[in-house]
Amino acid sequence: MKRQKWISLLLCFTLLFMLSACGTMLHPERIDQRGSDRLDPSIVILDGLLCFVFIIPGVVAFVIDFDNRTIYLPSNSFIENNNPPVGVYPPLVR
Repeated sequence: MKRQKWISLLLCFTLLFMLSACGTMLHPERIDQRGSDRLDPSIVILDGLLCFVFIIPGVVAFVIDFDNRTIYLPSNSFIENNNPPVGVYPPLVR
């Protein structure tokens, strides 16, 4: 009985880890986005960890994220523009 419980817990943990490492699950709003070529480091790290632990699901996660373009940062991110969005800060008064 202990062995069966251990295997079921391991399978649940594996499934939870696989689902949380896919950028398509974490950022569904990024599906088919265009305009950015910068990779999202958090998605790359999660997919890489999945690839390190489980080879086939990790490669599948990378393929799905690249195909859906969810591994890329949005084109209007602060990191890409290096400028704050217009209207965020009040204008300077001299």
